[in-house]
Amino acid sequence: MANPLPSYAVLIVPVPIDRMFTYFIPEELRSSAQPGKRVIVQFGSRKFYTAIIYELVDTIPEGITPKSIDHILDEVPVIDTIHLKFWKWMADYYLCGPGEVMKAALPAGLRVESETKIEIHKQFSEEMLHGLQQHEQMIVMSLKDKENLSISEIQKILGFKNVFHLVKNLLTKGIVKSFEEYAERFVPKTETLISLAPEFQSDEAKLFELANVLSKKAPKQSDVLVYFIHETTVSNNKKRCSDRNCQSDFTI
Repeated sequence: MANPLPSYAVLIVPVPIDRMFTYFIPEELRSSAQPGKRVIVQFGSRKFYTAIIYELVDTIPEGITPKSIDHILDEVPVIDTIHLKFWKWMADYYLCGPGEVMKAALPAGLRVESETKIEIHKQFSEEMLHGLQQHEQMIVMSLKDKENLSISEIQKILGFKNVFHLVKNLLTKGIVKSFEEYAERFVPKTETLISLAPEFQSDEAKLFELANVLSKKAPKQSDVLVYFIHETTVSNNKKRCSDRNCQSDFTI
């Protein structure tokens, strides 16, 4: 009697967490599950990722209820076992998660995630629609109305989650192409500065006249203006002194 096929797979998921994750392999996918193949899995409540099978196992860690693999993308492994072991070594050596190594090493075109976007390929022609499944045609027609679609948007259009094999077929046939959108994470720190209007910078009499008017009609504004003039004067004097290498002697 042949040995039963492993029921679980240890996966590298492209998330910044310092471990791998065990998923259940549905019975209909077990014969095609192999280390190095890409699989689609749900991670968290709504996100879907392209993960890589690291190894197949018969048991799972205690205390966990594994989620199921949704789909196997490849007919043959895209990563060999030597590279998988090298990724694990790199994660251990550089003290990072194996998913971070995977994300850096795997070309973006091989990753299909919830926020991956697709658009019509420039070589697309209407003849390429012949032979497509109904849902594949719906995706293409939707792309004609909209410049690009994310995987999550396609899921909403079709009304079901397992759309990755449809997207993969369209990518393989050269009808669409995928790309990643990266949000700019760096936000430069800014500081708001104020200065005197030009007409008051060059006319000291006008400035003091303004201060005198404000002291009667808007005392608080007058206080701010006086403080601003004082601080500006002190700062300018320090700068002039620094430029001339001034030295001051104080006697107590």
